Amino acid sequence: MDPFIECVGDPRAMGHGQGLAHRAEIQACIAAAGGRVRRSRLPSLRALTSGGALGSGIGREVIRHYTHLAERMAGIARNADVPFASLMDLFCAATDAAGPDDDLVAPAIAIGARQTQSASGGPLVLRTLSGASLESSPWILRKSRPEVGFASAEVTLPWLATAIAGINDAGVAVAMAPRTASYGGGVNAGAVNPRHAPHGVLLVQECLQRFEDIDGCIDWCRKRPRSGNVSLVIGDANGGLATVKIEGEECRVVDAGAGIAVEGATTPVRDRIVSQYADREQIDLDALVTAHGGESLPANGCLVWLEPARRSLSLRSTVETGSAGKSVDITL
Repeated sequence: MDPFIECVGDPRAMGHGQGLAHRAEIQACIAAAGGRVRRSRLPSLRALTSGGALGSGIGREVIRHYTHLAERMAGIARNADVPFASLMDLFCAATDAAGPDDDLVAPAIAIGARQTQSASGGPLVLRTLSGASLESSPWILRKSRPEVGFASAEVTLPWLATAIAGINDAGVAVAMAPRTASYGGGVNAGAVNPRHAPHGVLLVQECLQRFEDIDGCIDWCRKRPRSGNVSLVIGDANGGLATVKIEGEECRVVDAGAGIAVEGATTPVRDRIVSQYADREQIDLDALVTAHGGESLPANGCLVWLEPARRSLSLRSTVETGSAGKSVDITL
């Protein structure tokens, strides 16, 4: 994995840094999806929000309701030298009918615990990254330092403006776990349904930038238009822990009353993990390695390890379980 990138300034400026750092990967992803790679060199007076990708549908709703992230996407597109519409198309396709082999919605487990035996002795949020490794990974580590809002450390994809997991300097940690037909979820899990609102993964970056505790995150998630079939496990440095479950365009919040939250796993696996952590005092990484329906994760898998009390993000290899395993760390 390359060293983390740092994105600073207004939303477009933060996008510029990411687009420049990962231009080749972004162009390759758009080309693989069948999108137009090169931007037009001809001057145009056409509005930014016109055309099939930006003037209607989900793309238009992203621009309307998630303005900062849309601006960040525009910055990524500019410095990656790709059309903004192509980048928006890629996001919409990846969050619409994508299969379990697509990185953004690949099966994953997110776990939150109020009390752990971590280095900080405080709460912990974990998320698996199936098929990734520290040496060769589609994921990148990013630091965001916006002009307005909280700085954060995140795991994301080279082309993605939001993140799938991260922590901010107020101690809020968020991890997104997709739910598919094979890995649990609601009655419509895994179904391809028409969407009229942006995908819930956008809420990860919104929570990290805007809020200093779990209550603000929950209120924002309830109020913003969102869709999909995902769960957000959210914890904070005060020991707050809850899950925001997005099913279609509905949103419900589940407080982690037992001190543990498990998302993205089938019911038997979830029950087994909750039972194992009934003492609320330890996270056993061996349980994560065998969490996917009783089958081991790939030997080169990774865990995103978020410690709110330390404002710390680690990406740890599952080749060696336990805190001594190989890792890449960012502390805010």
